[in-house]
Amino acid sequence: MFFAGVSGRIAREGSAMARAASEVLFAFVILISFAAYWVLLGGYFAHVYEPDTSFSLIDSYVTAITNFSISALPEPHGKVPYFDADSILYAIFAVLLRMAGFWSAFSSKESVYIFSVYAVNIAIYSVGVGVFYRLCYRLSGSLLWSGLLAMMFAISPQILMINPLRIDYLIYPLIACVSYLCILMIQGGGSKSVGYSLGVVSAFLVATKVTGAAYLLLPFLSLALLFREKSFPFLLRGFLLSLIGMLVLLMARYLYHGALFYSFISGIAEVRRWSDIIPMEPWFFYNIDNFSAYGIVFLVLAFAAIGFLSFYAFFKKDKLSIFVLAPLVFFSLLLMCSPKLPRWGIVISFYYFLAIAVALSYAYGLLRKVGAGFRGANQALPIMFALLLLPSAYVLLEQYRAVYEGARHKAAAMKSTKEMPARWFKANADNDAVVCMIVHSDWSLPPLPGVELRAGPFNFPYLDPVLMGAFQPPELEDVSRECEYILIDQFHRDAMLGAFAKYGHAGMKNAWEEFWETRIKSYYEHHRFTTEYPEWSGWNLDLYVRKPR
Repeated sequence: MFFAGVSGRIAREGSAMARAASEVLFAFVILISFAAYWVLLGGYFAHVYEPDTSFSLIDSYVTAITNFSISALPEPHGKVPYFDADSILYAIFAVLLRMAGFWSAFSSKESVYIFSVYAVNIAIYSVGVGVFYRLCYRLSGSLLWSGLLAMMFAISPQILMINPLRIDYLIYPLIACVSYLCILMIQGGGSKSVGYSLGVVSAFLVATKVTGAAYLLLPFLSLALLFREKSFPFLLRGFLLSLIGMLVLLMARYLYHGALFYSFISGIAEVRRWSDIIPMEPWFFYNIDNFSAYGIVFLVLAFAAIGFLSFYAFFKKDKLSIFVLAPLVFFSLLLMCSPKLPRWGIVISFYYFLAIAVALSYAYGLLRKVGAGFRGANQALPIMFALLLLPSAYVLLEQYRAVYEGARHKAAAMKSTKEMPARWFKANADNDAVVCMIVHSDWSLPPLPGVELRAGPFNFPYLDPVLMGAFQPPELEDVSRECEYILIDQFHRDAMLGAFAKYGHAGMKNAWEEFWETRIKSYYEHHRFTTEYPEWSGWNLDLYVRKPR
C-alpha cells in the first residue's frame, strides 16, 4: 500500500508536491514519447520513400527566410491538398541548424530537410502528448491514470502506422492543443492570452491542409458555449485577431500570388477525386473497424464514456460534455461520407481518448465524494482507474512492439529492394539512362541520380474510371523504343490492378497481368528484388532491361 499512499498524497490538488510531480511527469511523458518514435527511424536520413513531403518547397522557404524575400517562394500550382504551415516550420528548423553549423554533418541538403521534418514532427507530436496529459491531470488531479492514459495516447496505433514524415504528426497534436485551450476557457480559465493562443494554434491547424478549416468548429463551439459569460468579448476578439494575423503570415505565398481561393477549391476537388479509387464503405469504418488494433476493451471504454457524457450533455447541459460530443458527432458524420483511408480518421481517435479522459474524470470526482467517509478510498481510486485502463494499455504496447519490429525489418527490406537496385544501376546503366515507371511512383523507387524517370506508356489515369476502362497495354515495339529500363514496384502495380478491378474492368486487369507476367519478357530481361518481410512486400521491385535486338 506504500505506492497507493504516495499516489494519493501527491494527487491532492493544490499541493506544492502535486504541482511539482505533475511537472516532472509532464516532462517525462514528452521525453518518452519523443524517444518512442525517434527509435523507429533507425538513424537513416539519406533518402525517403514517402510521396507527400515537398523538399523543394522547404528549400524555397529556407531561401525566403534567409534572404527575407517572399518573391523566392514559388507560385502555388493547385491540385495539392496541402498548405504551407508544415513547410514553414521545417524551413525555420533547417535555418537554425545551418546557423548552428550542423549542415556539414549531413550528406546532402535533402538529408538536412529529411532530418528537419522528422525532428519537428516528432517533437511537436510529443509536446501534444504532454498537453493531453496536462488536460487529463487538470480534469482529474490523478497523476497515475492521467499519465497512463497519456502514454496510451502517445502510442495510438493509428499514428504508429503513419510515416513520421507525414503531416498527421502535426495535425494530431494541434487538435490536442486547440482542445486544451478550449476546455481551459470553458472551465473559466480563459484569460486574454488564452484567446490569443487559441487563434495562433488554430491558424496553424487551418494552414496544414484544405480540410484543416473543419477544425475551426472547436474554437467557435467553445466560444459559443461562453456566449453569456463576461469573458466572451475579449476572448472572441483575441481569438479572431490572432487567427487572422497568423493566417496572413502562414498563407503569405498564396496571398502574394493571388492563388488562395483557387488553391483551396482545387485542393478540395483533388481530395474528392480519391473517392473513385478508395472504398466508401463500411459506413462506420472510422468509428469501429479502424479501431481493431486498439482492442475490444478500448472500444467498450470509449462507447461507455460517450454514453456517460451524453447523459451529462442532455440532462445537465454540461458544457464540457457538449464540447466533446458535438465535434465527435460532426466528424463522424463527415467521415461516413468520405473515402475510407485509415490515416484520415485520426480525429476520431483523439475524441475517443478525450471522451474517456473526461468521463473518467467525472466518475473519479463522483467516487471521491462517495468515498470521502471511507478510510483509504482516495488512495485506492487512482489505482482502480489505472487498472481499468491496463488491458487497453497492454494491447497498445503490443502494437508498438510489432511496429518496432517492423522498423527493424524496414532496414533489411531497404537494402534488398532499394540499395541493391541502386547499386545495379550504378554498375550497369549509363548516367543518362531513361527509366519508365508507373505514373506517380517515383517516390517509391531507389534513388537514381542522373537517370531520367518518366511514366511514358504507363501513365495510368487511375482516378478516372472511364479512361481506365480504355487504357490497354501498349505495344511492346513502342515500349522498347521509349524505355531502355522499366522499374515497377509491387505497391503501385497492385494499386493499378486493384483500380481496374474496382472500376469493373476485369478484362483490362487480366490483360495488364498478362503483360507484366508474360508478354514484356519477350523484349526485356527480368530482374526481381524482393524482401523476406511481408509487411514491406510493397517495396518488392521488378526491373526490366531491354534486350539487344
